[in-house]
This record gives sequence, C-alpha cells and structure tokens, in this order.
Amino acid sequence: MAFLLSEHLPPDSIKVPDYMNELTSFINHEDSPKYDLMKMALAHHRFGWIHPFSNGNDRTVKIVNLALLIKYGFNVQAGSRVLNPTAVFCNDRNKYYEMLSKEDLGTHEGLEEWCTYVLGGISTELN
Repeated sequence: MAFLLSEHLPPDSIKVPDYMNELTSFINHEDSPKYDLMKMALAHHRFGWIHPFSNGNDRTVKIVNLALLIKYGFNVQAGSRVLNPTAVFCNDRNKYYEMLSKEDLGTHEGLEEWCTYVLGGISTELN
C-alpha cells in the first residue's frame, strides 16, 4: 500500500518487530548529547518508514518525537516550554513529504538533507 504524497511501501508486517527492536536500540544507545536532535530526526523518519498503516502515522510519530525531546532533556523543568514537533513538520506539508522521500532513498545526501530540514525547523520553532 503506497501512502498519500509518498511512493513508500512499508515493510512486510513480519519484519516490523525486528525493525522496531533496531529502532529502540538506536534510540536507547548512549551517545553524546550533541547528537540527540539528530537522533530524534532519524528516529522520526525510521518510525514513519516502519509504521505499516496508511492512517495515523503523522500523529503517532509526533508523539514519538515529543517523547524523545523529553527523554533528551528538552523539557527539564515544570512550566518550561516544550518544543512542538507539529510546528516543525506541519508548516509546509509538501516540503515535509518531499524531504521524507529524499531520506527514503537511503543516500548520504538524503540523510543529510532530512537532518538539515528537521534541525532547521527546530531552530525556527525555538526562535
């Protein structure tokens, strides 16, 4: 099943548990905090790539993003402002899907463009 605005076909359902285990290991691997936002960007793409449903992917992956932002300390005190993942990805839906498609290619360029897009959106949202 292809998704609206995307040519991506999710993996066979039998592979989903293994892919989710790999993603969970990636998320939980101890890395330098300087990589936290890049890990969130990569996890966003990978979760959406794995998720085998035609509806609900956007909402679900935004919750994953929010959980990762909190995990990585971007909401450290009560009353502080939490970065809104929806604002980062929903300002231009066509651009969002274009960037996801580039990352789907699995090239270094696509990976770099996706991370630059996400980090740029976060920077804009914080300013």
